[in-house]
Amino acid sequence: VTLIDPGTDYGKLDEEGLARARSWMIGLSCHGLSSIREVPGLYEDYIRGLGVDTVKAVIGITKKIKFTLKASDFIPEDSAFTVDRNYICAALSRYLNDNFEKDGNFISHYN
Repeated sequence: VTLIDPGTDYGKLDEEGLARARSWMIGLSCHGLSSIREVPGLYEDYIRGLGVDTVKAVIGITKKIKFTLKASDFIPEDSAFTVDRNYICAALSRYLNDNFEKDGNFISHYN
């Protein structure tokens, strides 16, 4: 496992440190979440509860013509949410550090 991020190891920051770091919201949907769920314990122990579930989608054809759809009508329940990027990076880093830090094949390339 090689963990590469050009900045801070967010997994080593506490809640206050994560809140102070510049960040943005990202959306995780079916593909990203299904990949995360493939790794035993990653979603259940590190990711679940970090984001806001997607409950609806608004598709705008023009400013006046918009369609609102319930997310459950076109994606499986619990399959898409919006989350702060730093919190996802921290969760992924914590998982790797917790599970592989003592493994000789684990290399962390944080500054």
